[in-house]
Amino acid sequence: MQRDTNGRAKVAAPSAADDIARKDTVDSAMSAHTNASDPHPQYATDNDMNVHKTAAVLDHPDGSVTTAKLANGAVTATKVASDVATKAQLDGAVGTLSSLLTTAKNNVVAAINELFQYASDGKKAIAAAITGKGVPASGSDTFAQLSSKISSIQLATGNAGTGDVLAGKTFSNATTTGATGTMPNNGALNYTPSGNAQSIPAGYTSGGTVSAVSVPVANVLVGTTIAGQTGTMPNRGATVITPSSSNQTISAGYHNGSGYVAGVNVPAASVLYGTTIAGVAGTMPNQGSVVITPSTSNQGIPAGYHNGSGYVAGVSVPTDRVLTGTWIAGVQGTMPNNGAPTWNPTTYDQWLGAGYYSGGRIIGEPNLQPGNILKNVSMFGVAGTLDTMERRGSTALITGVTSVSFNVTGLPYQPKAIYIVVYNEYGVSVASLRWLYYQLSPSGQSSNSSYTISPTSDGFTFQETKPSGVNIRQSYSWTTLG
Repeated sequence: MQRDTNGRAKVAAPSAADDIARKDTVDSAMSAHTNASDPHPQYATDNDMNVHKTAAVLDHPDGSVTTAKLANGAVTATKVASDVATKAQLDGAVGTLSSLLTTAKNNVVAAINELFQYASDGKKAIAAAITGKGVPASGSDTFAQLSSKISSIQLATGNAGTGDVLAGKTFSNATTTGATGTMPNNGALNYTPSGNAQSIPAGYTSGGTVSAVSVPVANVLVGTTIAGQTGTMPNRGATVITPSSSNQTISAGYHNGSGYVAGVNVPAASVLYGTTIAGVAGTMPNQGSVVITPSTSNQGIPAGYHNGSGYVAGVSVPTDRVLTGTWIAGVQGTMPNNGAPTWNPTTYDQWLGAGYYSGGRIIGEPNLQPGNILKNVSMFGVAGTLDTMERRGSTALITGVTSVSFNVTGLPYQPKAIYIVVYNEYGVSVASLRWLYYQLSPSGQSSNSSYTISPTSDGFTFQETKPSGVNIRQSYSWTTLG
């Protein structure tokens, strides 16, 4: 398929039945048809129509004359005169059928259909060819559309230039066709590495070799690479070796010459007399075996060498006779340090624990008086003279806000001791609310309540006060001694 400079497709003149019809072929066929003296011989001429009109008997094909066609008024003189074409008119409009270039030469419709089919098949073939070139096309496209799509076909792609293609080889790209490459063909290249860089000529090479370089890596300093192989010889730099009691190996590898074996400092006073180290004779005295017996003062250990058979005599320490926290000859005492404790007299014996006491005291009780102890009772060696009587009683449930009080009278004595227990509204004693009045202690504080107990000649008055706003619902039981 070729195109002209305007992008129109160019084909050869058709010869086979399925060839594409060109415009000049179609124009020629239509011109021949139009100019034919009797292009449609199968159709009636004017003379035929006159004979038909004047014939006594009209011969029509079977079934061609219908009742509708013969109805009154269906065929009129006017219609016949004006609507029926003459042969001359038909010949002038159609032309000579025998001049048609189509296979069908006796029927214009058949000839036109043949041309239409011929053109349709040609369009399909052209569309298929366009599609094959990468531009989608269809046989239903118009010739204008097909022409536009032919113009869209890209003859070649790529951006290779002459220098990119081997010399003597031709190629095409998006802007040119039939270009010849200029890239040199260098064939096979072989190189033997040396101490200098070797240039590789520009162009194409079919291959070649670079000879291998044998590198004894053990003889090449680590960090140095020759022909892609890294040396393994250790870099010891400036190695300093300090002498010791055994031989020291000088490590294999590269030494930069700044290393050295350190000098030996031999303090003669620290070396036993008769011993020589690095040419230096020791001066330390040899004390042999020394035995030292500890005392209350420090004892010097003679300077010099001791052979290990000497010793410091052991010290026997009775730990139970040494105060805890005290160390003697590495042994800690176990005697308890009880400090200066204080004892309160009670109704049972209190034993002093074993150990050390720095002092202490037994607290005295100023109320330990005969008048405060019941008659016939002795407390801590004090015989009592108090002759007492006892009375008990209780109150009903007392309700109040912030403060409540009650009075007890009619006792046969003035109470010397008053013991009061508080019960809540459920009758359960409140352990924290128990008070004792004893002679000179008429008031006090317990938990969150304050109270006052005032004895009278035959009873007492009791008052309890709580913080503001607290409701009180409780009862009291009391016991008095007189």
